[in-house]
Amino acid sequence: MAMVGVASAKAKVLFSKFHHRKDALPILPISVHQTPIGAFPNGAPQPSKIPVLLYYISCVFCVIASIMIVQSFRLAKSDDREQILHMGLGLATTGIIIGIIMNVLNKRENNNFIRYVSYQAEAMKNDHNSRQKFNEAGECFPPEATGPNGLR
Repeated sequence: MAMVGVASAKAKVLFSKFHHRKDALPILPISVHQTPIGAFPNGAPQPSKIPVLLYYISCVFCVIASIMIVQSFRLAKSDDREQILHMGLGLATTGIIIGIIMNVLNKRENNNFIRYVSYQAEAMKNDHNSRQKFNEAGECFPPEATGPNGLR
C-alpha cells in the first residue's frame, strides 16, 4: 500500500505542473493594440499545426520518392527496377496530394484571418472616435480643436 501512495504522490507532482491551478492569476483579455509582435489577437482565429505537419510529411515523401526514382534509373538491368520506379512514383504522387491538401488548409486559415481583420477594420472605421470621421468633418471643428488621441 505504501508503494501505491508514493506512486500517486509522484503522479500528482508531475501532473500539477500541467494542470491549471485555481489560485493562479486569471488571464486578462488583451486588446488588438496590446498584442505582442508575431502573436495572434485573442479573438482572432488561431492557426493550426496540421498544415505545418502536412508540409513536412509532403517534403519527406517527395524526397524519398525522388531518391527512389533516381535509384531505379541507376539499376538498369535489375529485376526490381520497375517496382522501385512504381513505388517512387506512388510516393511522389502521395507527397503532391498531401501538399495540395496542406495548401487548401492554409488558404482556409488565411481567408478566416483576413475576414477577421476586415471586420475589425470596419468596426474601427465605424467607431465614434475614428480618425477618418474626424478628418471628414474637418470643417465643423474650430482650428484649435484636436481629434482623437489629441492629434490635429
